[in-house]
Amino acid sequence: MAYFNKATPFLGTNDIQRAIDFYTGVLGFRIESLDPPNAPTFCILDNGDVSIIFDATLWPEQPRMTGQIHFNVAGIDELYGQVKTTTEILWGPETFDYGKREFSCKDPHGYALVFSESTRLTSSDSV
Repeated sequence: MAYFNKATPFLGTNDIQRAIDFYTGVLGFRIESLDPPNAPTFCILDNGDVSIIFDATLWPEQPRMTGQIHFNVAGIDELYGQVKTTTEILWGPETFDYGKREFSCKDPHGYALVFSESTRLTSSDSV
């Protein structure tokens, strides 16, 4: 059986600079790649083990998606503090019985993002 260890969203945008500004300036991603470098229509953005790709040429229509993109993060309340004044918060932050503290917001294109942090203790957390 195949083992999956990472998924990378590849999303359409009608304003690549807006995507770059939000993901780098608000969420702390860094630019891995811009193509072409001086007037990009394609970018790869990274934060830790997470990558996200935006392309302004493959899908000329208004960006849209049914669903959500989930990110596992550390420091969810700090992240919430960074995004709450810059984008639409859809819900949260909330702590759920299934061991996660989460909130959801929209990125500038209207994509629904969910940020999740484990609230369960691991063996390294115990004394």
